[in-house]
Amino acid sequence: MTQPQRPPRTNPSDAALLAILSLVYGAQYLDQILLGMFIKPIKAEFALSDTQIGLLTGVAFTALFVILGLPMARLADRGSRKLIVLGCATIFSLATIFCGLSVGFLSLFAMRMLVAVGEAGTIPASVSMLADVFPPSKRRLAMSFHSCGAYFGTSLGLLFIALATDVLSWRHIFAIAGAFGLILALLVAVFVREPKRVGGAAAPATFMQDLRKLIVIKPFVFLSLALGVMSIATSAAINWVPAFLGRSHGMSQQQIVLFLAAVWGLGATTGGVISGVVTNRLYRMGGRWPLLVVGCLMIFYPAMCSVAFLAADASITMIGFGFALFVMGGIRGPSFATVQDIAPAHCRATANAILMFSMYAIGVSLGPLLTGIISDILNASFGAESLRYALLAVIASAGVLAATLVGLAALTMKDAVNDEGQPA
Repeated sequence: MTQPQRPPRTNPSDAALLAILSLVYGAQYLDQILLGMFIKPIKAEFALSDTQIGLLTGVAFTALFVILGLPMARLADRGSRKLIVLGCATIFSLATIFCGLSVGFLSLFAMRMLVAVGEAGTIPASVSMLADVFPPSKRRLAMSFHSCGAYFGTSLGLLFIALATDVLSWRHIFAIAGAFGLILALLVAVFVREPKRVGGAAAPATFMQDLRKLIVIKPFVFLSLALGVMSIATSAAINWVPAFLGRSHGMSQQQIVLFLAAVWGLGATTGGVISGVVTNRLYRMGGRWPLLVVGCLMIFYPAMCSVAFLAADASITMIGFGFALFVMGGIRGPSFATVQDIAPAHCRATANAILMFSMYAIGVSLGPLLTGIISDILNASFGAESLRYALLAVIASAGVLAATLVGLAALTMKDAVNDEGQPA
């Protein structure tokens, strides 16, 4: 009688790969949101409007990100994923350094686009490698740890900013963040080895052929749209909450960054780990159960943000944001793992790039920009409090729509996936 195969144990080299790629994701995420930490001094130095800030934090980053993400993913499905991560980490780190050398809106806009060029390829290539070394039974937890790398790395970066903000300008901080990324690129070059692809080498196929295979997978379509809409809410908060805390609650730059370091490190990281553990166990009951957890989290996120925005007391606001970050931390890992489960093995990076395309083309492009535009419109009526109501409107509406879409993804999800990640 044949005994059922047990999932292979995680070996040290796989754990090291996860650790290094998580650190790279942390550096990438910090470089992406760093501008939001310094809206006040940058806006004052360059005399920018909220709409221009929205362009810098949203469109400037996503314009090239969404254009280059898919070609980078195609390379990752067929070429060396290690070299893609190495090259992209080098580019976004150098671009972050050059952001600190900007002399005005246009030069900063251009450098933000260059950051996006570097970051376009790291996540699809990284997630594809992790999917090859972690089987479906361990994938939710592995992807959650990878996401936690972004949260914990951001927390450490923000803690450094809080301690150094009195002695270093925003320009120096950008230079240091970029230098840290270059160190991580060196670690990738020395220690990362290209894993063997599950299912062997990719069969020759055009992008349109792979796209046709993916768009008939209903859970993939609904989940991609859900994460895109949800990113409107999360990117609006990530980029505008620092400014909100300063305008509406009079918090200093150092207080804001210390608070955000705490909630990223404790809230988002803890939420990510707990979500990974819970959804890993629920996966044994069927593939739809982790998605139902994600849908619940998408409802709780705008609810906690609403508590934060409507509170007059700064302490209640910070507690609300703390819980919101805890909830947000649990969304990405199970979602990315589900995409790797249901996508054909030879186009996992492409599937992930389409997911990221949705998140950035819809979410990161629109979230900060819509918030800035609504804030400018409401400024005549609410003054400094216009940002409070702009954030409330954008996050609440996006969160409810995203939860509905992920619910549809769960309803159309088959109850099991096989070891190759194909629907059973």
